[in-house]
Amino acid sequence: MEPAFPLTSLSLGSLPALVLMRFTRPRVMFLGIGAALLAATIIIQSPLSRLAVGSALTVSLLLASAVAGVIAGFVQEGLKALALRGSGPAEGAWLGAGFGIGEAALVALTQLITPSSSPTWTILVPGIERLLATWFHIVTAGVIGLGFAAGKFLPYFATAVAAHAGIDSAAAYVSLAQQLDLTQLTVLAPLYLGIAAVDTILTLVLVRGWSR
Repeated sequence: MEPAFPLTSLSLGSLPALVLMRFTRPRVMFLGIGAALLAATIIIQSPLSRLAVGSALTVSLLLASAVAGVIAGFVQEGLKALALRGSGPAEGAWLGAGFGIGEAALVALTQLITPSSSPTWTILVPGIERLLATWFHIVTAGVIGLGFAAGKFLPYFATAVAAHAGIDSAAAYVSLAQQLDLTQLTVLAPLYLGIAAVDTILTLVLVRGWSR
């Protein structure tokens, strides 16, 4: 594995947090809590997904993808909500940043120790994925925090879960279909554009609510 691959994943995965610093001061405690939630997610989500997705695969690939997405949405956004109870959008955004950077670091470590035959020109692909993922975690956790601050937790939480479930279902479908070839940008481009679109919509929701 070229060292540039993990460096790109970690640096681009951290970029949304640097952008966030331009709008609100860092909440270091929530940044750390977000990173810690990643460990809890792995412990809880991984066995649930293996069991449920394995069973669903006997029915159809589409069902298995949907199951994987729904589990990811409820587990990850549920853990964020538990950690954010009584907090606001700024704390949520920084918690999401910690979660996303933790994921980027884990991906970078995996890339560092796992051999790969991917051509060098694909170096930006995993980095772009981490950038979009961290951005997504920032806005979903921020939206949940906004729900707590506005006294309307349920609709905001449901929005975050639905967005997460939809994105992870699409990503799971690509992965389970074994189409995740970094040289096939025609497969990844629609997925990444969809994630970017959802990120943008949730960002607008967050900014609109934050400015009130």
